[in-house]
Amino acid sequence: MRVFISHKSEDVGLAKHYAEDFSELSFDYYLDEYDIHIKNSSDRGSLINNEIKKSTDLLVIVTENTKKSWWVPFEIGLSTAANNRIVTILHEGAPDLPSFLRKWPVIDTYEKYQMYLSELKKHNHKLLVESKQFSKSMEGILHFSNNAELFHSNLINQFSRL
Repeated sequence: MRVFISHKSEDVGLAKHYAEDFSELSFDYYLDEYDIHIKNSSDRGSLINNEIKKSTDLLVIVTENTKKSWWVPFEIGLSTAANNRIVTILHEGAPDLPSFLRKWPVIDTYEKYQMYLSELKKHNHKLLVESKQFSKSMEGILHFSNNAELFHSNLINQFSRL
């Protein structure tokens, strides 16, 4: 399991906060702020595409700044094509979400964020078990990554009970 953290550069402080949470839970994550290759690249799009392909999840941080981003929609599109699990987290002052983002779980409370982390823990454990069962074969990883819709449905269902 690997979470790609999508954000507008002005929101890097928030992105680092989520990266710290993932790190404390021993989740693998990608945050461009920590990638020295991407900062010096003339082909940022290809590097982002490669990192998203290595990821199973996309956490989209949405604030007022996000409206001015070209990269966040690009990352959402790549993650959709990769069949990654996508979750949006709203922060104070966030604009109305476009309808296409409402297809996936939307976090707008601390309680929903905790539910999201709990689901990631479950799926991370499941991936570890599957990788052992398949002797770390690609078949186990591919099986896991194709469960994006089930992950989304479970999380949306939990959110609706609040």
